[in-house]
Order: sequence, then C-alpha cells, then structure tokens
Amino acid sequence: MTISRTRARALVAAAVAALAAALLLAPAGAQAATLKACANKKTGVIRLISGKKKCRKSEKKISWNTKGVAGTNGAAGTNGTNGTNGTNGAPGQPQKIVKFSASQGSTSSTNLVALFTADGISYSFNCGFAFIVNVAAIKADGPSGSSYAGGVLRRPSGAPRQSADPWSDAIFATLGGGPKTIASQSTLADAGDGIEQDGVWTVTVEGPTSTTWIHAKMVAAATCTVQGTAITVAN
Repeated sequence: MTISRTRARALVAAAVAALAAALLLAPAGAQAATLKACANKKTGVIRLISGKKKCRKSEKKISWNTKGVAGTNGAAGTNGTNGTNGTNGAPGQPQKIVKFSASQGSTSSTNLVALFTADGISYSFNCGFAFIVNVAAIKADGPSGSSYAGGVLRRPSGAPRQSADPWSDAIFATLGGGPKTIASQSTLADAGDGIEQDGVWTVTVEGPTSTTWIHAKMVAAATCTVQGTAITVAN
C-alpha cells in the first residue's frame, strides 16, 4: 500500500508530536531514558508504550533515547590581548635624618666640635669667647652652596638688657673657604661673665646636590650647648 505525501507528512508530524510529549513528561534533571513505541506497519502511526508491553502484529517495535549523542567540542577561543603596563610611579625622595647634640666651655672661636656631615658639608659647634661674652654658634664648611638662618632668642626673666644684646638675628653666608657661621647668639653682656641666653634656630643650607634643614636650640652661657635635628633631601 502506497502512502500519499500528505499522509506521510502527517505521520511524521504525529511522530514529532509524540516525541515532544514524551520529553515534556520526563522529569526535570532526570537521566537519559529510552522511549519505546509501536509503529503501524501500514500507516506509520506511532503509539508510545511503557514497561514490557508488546506491539500488535500489525505494528513493529521501535525505541530511541531522549538524550542524543554528545556533539564534538567547539574550537578553542583565541586568547585576549594583554593590557598595557602602567607607568612607573615617581621615585621617592631620598632623605637623611640626623639628631645631634654637643656642649663646650668658653674657648677659642676656632676650636670646633663636630656635629654631622651631609652632602659633603660638615657641620660643627663652637662656644667662642669674645671680649666679655661667650658666643654659641653652628658652623658649616662646604665646597659650594648658600645658607640662610633665622632664629628667635630668649633671655632669662628679669635680666637687664643692654643695646648690644640681640633678641633675634638673621644670618646669610655663602659656603666655601672654611667654616662659616649659619646660626649664632651670645650670652647677655650686662655682667663680666655673661648671663645665659637661649635661642631656637631654623637653618636652610643649599649644598651641591641636596638641601639640609636644621632645627636646633642653643644656649649661650659659661658652657654653651646645642641640641637639634637635621634632615637632608636631594635637590
């Protein structure tokens, strides 16, 4: 018996519908199952069966899996291009920090106590006798550069003051040719042996390759003292 094209299409559609119904009835996440059916030998109509049911004599038994054979792996994707490297950060400023202190009794102005060295410049302290007073001073000796020092002096409460006794001072010196004074103060001149005078100084020294800042307290008395901190940063 010959089946017309129209009927053949209808049979195929019925088979597809039966398969879709079977897939919808399968529980979600269930493993692949084998579907069984009976196909009419003449008409091709498919009838799903379950369990161990047998087909009729006019039918033949068919079966298929709900899960097909796995397809081949797709081609590997290409690697993405690497991003550009970030720019390097600016280098940190190299710096040197020094704490210093010294004391010296009344002596010659050329008798120096070494404090520290930075950028090829040596720093020293002196308590030089000058006429009737002692002069406390920080000195710098270097090949080149310049220095400016400014400070505020404090004399003891109640002590008389003569016109020669400064309250504050500012010093400028170009380095080179030996030690140069960059901070200085004297004892008060109202007595032959002098009276203590205290001062706080800030000094900036521009050396060949670095700048040094100094913050120091000086005491000018029969024995002079100095105590402070210096920080050097590359220019």
